[in-house]
Amino acid sequence: MGLYQKYWSSSSPGLIIICGNSNLDSLCSENVANLINRVINEILMINFDGDAPKNRCFISVIGYNHNMKELCSGWLKDLDENPLRYETLKKKTPDGTGGIYEIEVKQPVWVEPTTQDGATNMLGVLSLAKDLASQWISDNPDGPAPVIINISDGVPYYNGKDPRLCMQETLALAKEIMNISNTDGNVLFFNVCLKTIDLLQKDDIAESFLCEFSSKILKETNINVEIEEKINLSDGFIYNDNINKIEKFLFTILYAIFAH
Repeated sequence: MGLYQKYWSSSSPGLIIICGNSNLDSLCSENVANLINRVINEILMINFDGDAPKNRCFISVIGYNHNMKELCSGWLKDLDENPLRYETLKKKTPDGTGGIYEIEVKQPVWVEPTTQDGATNMLGVLSLAKDLASQWISDNPDGPAPVIINISDGVPYYNGKDPRLCMQETLALAKEIMNISNTDGNVLFFNVCLKTIDLLQKDDIAESFLCEFSSKILKETNINVEIEEKINLSDGFIYNDNINKIEKFLFTILYAIFAH
């Protein structure tokens, strides 16, 4: 295992896979889409140089409930030039005298909220993520280790199976993915739980499940020192927290990746 010291650059780009679960109520499904759009936009802003972002990474976004669907993918320049649409948002800005005023900003949209169908096929989406990460590493053995971000309701459920069996199957596959490596290190895995569905009636079981396949942050690695200095990500996941803290969690990871 490497120490995650490889610099993400145009000559040595990395891969970020974002898996977004839409088996939530309409508000949470909208939050998932908004969060993914903000993450993509933040990656672009971090890597902007002059009139365009540098192609320091390839992003693949996969939406899932019972089925899986690629929602968008591409190099940073391509994503910057080809959002689905723009929406106008109001942003609060300090006025320099202690007050706050609102300005209108255009937010690019790459991912739209999707409908729910009662399933969280985490096994299926991780199978796709495994294929993507494995192929990327085969093509880029000396590049940065791929990063997978999984945004879900916390509990896999598919094909009418008992959720506990779904958890066992999903965990086994997730650990296979985390053992995939190149010269930079093993695949990094981060989990975000927006809202737990009431399949197990026990939040601690779902929380322990996510913790099992979230990359533990080790201070001896360059990338993780950057993360630890900004926010505690010692377990590699954030669970049932408010959207602002979740956004901070993800942005901290992104800044650590591209800053070191």
